[in-house]
Amino acid sequence: RMSAIATINPRYSGWQRDMAQAINDWHFKAVRLAPQYHDYDLCDKDGQAALAAISELNVPLVLHERIEDHRQSHAWDKARPMAFNNIAQSLKNFPDLKVMLLNGAGFDAQAIRDAGLAGRVLIDINRFDVTLYLHLEKMIADLGIGSFAFGTHMPMNYVGPALVRMDVLDLSAQDKERLAWQNAAEFLDLEHV
Repeated sequence: RMSAIATINPRYSGWQRDMAQAINDWHFKAVRLAPQYHDYDLCDKDGQAALAAISELNVPLVLHERIEDHRQSHAWDKARPMAFNNIAQSLKNFPDLKVMLLNGAGFDAQAIRDAGLAGRVLIDINRFDVTLYLHLEKMIADLGIGSFAFGTHMPMNYVGPALVRMDVLDLSAQDKERLAWQNAAEFLDLEHV
């Protein structure tokens, strides 16, 4: 029920070897970058080198808009949420790279299409509004159910609200099943047991 995803820091010596070993030898399913914690930018030379290497390995890129709420962080913790504009700009040179966007909010369907990410993005629903503004329902209508997946951001968040979010969504049982696990399994090329 779990699949490994490598977290790589392109400012760390030997990152290319570590990433190749994780994907080729250990069969990890994707590579996560955390530029806001590793002190680089996706658009700088380190970020672009990492994106090129991930694209060459033909595995999805995983990005967290934020890992934890910075409002409760220590003053020395300089990590801030990743801006979608930065993500979109950084991916321009990699039109075939599939991208998982996790723990994000405020995504806009038109911005995703304009960035060329439609059809190659999987967005978790952890922080989407599903009751008051129906943001998630509108995004699904715009981008299609295949662009979204269930997410909890556990252990940073409680699982309960994510389960309620799934329960109140006005979707068919088939679409809820796609959202619950099928989209992620397909995106990560996982075999269903």
